[in-house]
Amino acid sequence: MKKLILFGLTLILVTLGNNSFSQSLRNKEVALIAFNCNVNQAILQLLDEFSQDFPEVENPKCNKYMNAIKMNSWSMIEDMLRAEFNIYMLPLNTFGKSFSYDQYGFPNVNINRALRQGASRFYLKADLIFTQIAKPIEIGASSRTNKENGDDEEEYDPNSFIPEVTITLTFYTNKGIIPLQKVTGIAQASTPWNVSDELLNGLVNDERYDTEPAKSIMGLFRQAMKDVFKNFPLQR
Repeated sequence: MKKLILFGLTLILVTLGNNSFSQSLRNKEVALIAFNCNVNQAILQLLDEFSQDFPEVENPKCNKYMNAIKMNSWSMIEDMLRAEFNIYMLPLNTFGKSFSYDQYGFPNVNINRALRQGASRFYLKADLIFTQIAKPIEIGASSRTNKENGDDEEEYDPNSFIPEVTITLTFYTNKGIIPLQKVTGIAQASTPWNVSDELLNGLVNDERYDTEPAKSIMGLFRQAMKDVFKNFPLQR
């Protein structure tokens, strides 16, 4: 009986916490403090085949593949937050010289500095990791695809790979450095992807891309964001 009561109280506290988070962020403006975008080097090398499709960048410190991935993925994250929960992201340069910025023009400060020099009620740090879980190998050779223990063996085309995307959103308030909420979403291709220009749909052009199943980089990013929403404590 005591265990049942304890479980009930815990459930109530969690629900209240989720509702509080919902009320605090819905219809609010949020300032980005950092967007860390980590793309596996092997994937960047695969994109060399399509180098001519990516816009050139003026800043010599920028990688044009990373520029396209970072700009487009952030635009997608921003649009989906607004569409799903009416969270409005402030312009990246809202706090001008009070913040530092990376070579791609994104704010790059920690929450401590944001609290000292920013003027927003809410802040967001975003992290995106784009990697592959299987190396392209020749057909007929075996590859261990389980990145944790290497137990499963399958065959893959030399021009294929299995991508995985992890997106983590960490929200803060102007009250302190402890996160208000941290939410992670993960998406993994259901089958190996062949290296083709279809991967670039929505990234370097306006071509439509699918998410179920995802067959493009932007489609997989959107799938990861949908997983973020599944784990989001906001109540619609």
